[in-house]
Amino acid sequence: MLGETLASLGAPGETGFWLVTGLVSEPVQGRVESEAGQSVGVELRPSGREPGAGSEISLSALRALDLSLSSLAPLRVYSVR
Repeated sequence: MLGETLASLGAPGETGFWLVTGLVSEPVQGRVESEAGQSVGVELRPSGREPGAGSEISLSALRALDLSLSSLAPLRVYSVR
């Protein structure tokens, strides 16, 4: 596990499954898991911010996790090796 983050909706017009986060320094394939245990594969993209600064998640990934579009979602973040 790379860590935990609070994620909000990112750019809704940008398609795909992704998470922009300070937990990575380069794009890698990964997985995010909600508090309810639902998970989805995403591309982890670096934000350039500190790991604890929060993250932005794609609309598609947020919907796949069945999370509210308007709230901060606690997520566990994993890299896929």
